[in-house]
Amino acid sequence: MVYFGSNDGTVYALRAANGSVVWTLKTEGAVVASPTVSVNGTVYVGSQDKLVYALEGKTGSILWKTDLHCPIWGSVAVDNQRGLLFVGCTSDKSNASDSQDTPHIFALSDKLGEIVWTFDDAGSVYDHHIYALDRETGKLYWSCDTGSEVESSPVISRSDGTLYVGLIKDQLIAVNTVSGPLAGKIKWTVNTGGEVVSTPVITEDGRIFVGSGDGRILALNQTDGSHLWSPATRDYIVASVAVSRDNVVYAASSDQFVYALHGDDGSVIWKFETGAAVVATPTLFPSTPCRSDKTGTDYSILT
Repeated sequence: MVYFGSNDGTVYALRAANGSVVWTLKTEGAVVASPTVSVNGTVYVGSQDKLVYALEGKTGSILWKTDLHCPIWGSVAVDNQRGLLFVGCTSDKSNASDSQDTPHIFALSDKLGEIVWTFDDAGSVYDHHIYALDRETGKLYWSCDTGSEVESSPVISRSDGTLYVGLIKDQLIAVNTVSGPLAGKIKWTVNTGGEVVSTPVITEDGRIFVGSGDGRILALNQTDGSHLWSPATRDYIVASVAVSRDNVVYAASSDQFVYALHGDDGSVIWKFETGAAVVATPTLFPSTPCRSDKTGTDYSILT
């Protein structure tokens, strides 16, 4: 099943094999972030109508919904082991200071949507900081001042706990998350040539892949951020890349193309013209990558 949201407030479920619609759910605000699917098949999604929805994956029926009193711009993170959901919101993305009295990070029960704890970052999710919180209590462990707005979601390496995140000021940084005096300290910084709003993708063999605002797809070394390759598309890249098991990197660009690149050197295997700027991340099924375009009326499956 393929799940996605639309600017018209609709959540869609499609059959991955043929794109036929299984169900839809209409919310009262734009759904700008990807839905999240738990191990038991429940679909969690936030809307700019200020609600978090838990949906039955096969039918789309609402299991519960919780009002956070501020629009939701990001995906819901699921902790299946603890039965918790994590989601952030802000009253006005263009003027986040308006939401000073609103808790920005919420932990919810995955069964009923009850609020377990909240964290207020003292004014804005655009305050240039990354925060590390205790998942069960919301206690602040450390924060890192990045010196830039952060619209990219961070990703953490399983091998050494290093956190990687993109910055609006045309950089990608690596942050130490291991407990001790170095926790929250920046390990290295790489200039990307354009702002980074997508989530970096890391591989077990020590590489990082990320798209940049200057249209390039960068492959970097996790250890020191050294450059491996960076082919250019013709326009801004918003979406994260997807990497297959056979070392193919799939990247979507605002130039209206989806690219398949060799993971070793970045050379183009093929490219597909979509007819609209692509702003959503390709998703890999066993044989089919999927992507969505900016028109809001088309969700294609590429074969």
